[in-house]
Amino acid sequence: MDTTLNTLNGALASAQVQAQDFQAEQTTLQSLELKNQTAIGNLQAVQVSNEIALAQVQQLQSLRQLAMAMMNSQNVASANQINNQVQSNLAAAAFFSAPPSAASPDAFHSAAAPPQP
Repeated sequence: MDTTLNTLNGALASAQVQAQDFQAEQTTLQSLELKNQTAIGNLQAVQVSNEIALAQVQQLQSLRQLAMAMMNSQNVASANQINNQVQSNLAAAAFFSAPPSAASPDAFHSAAAPPQP
């Protein structure tokens, strides 16, 4: 259970870190837009295009990181659920296959013989 919670907390922390970067990303995009609009000559235009391509790669890497964290969280939660079900099944099987104790009466067979007519 602790592993599941730790994994989920890790995924949420990763998402929170990325959410905190939104303002910085917006500033970067505005800077790239300004550079693109004010580029003088082919060289500056190509340089701005390269910076935009690099920013896109960073965004894709962030998206992949979030997707992997989500997939890991889902897998751990599913494994935890399956483990709980298996444990319940094993406990039920152990209960029903255990021999009756001497102190507990047998519900199907009375210890006392029925009266003879």
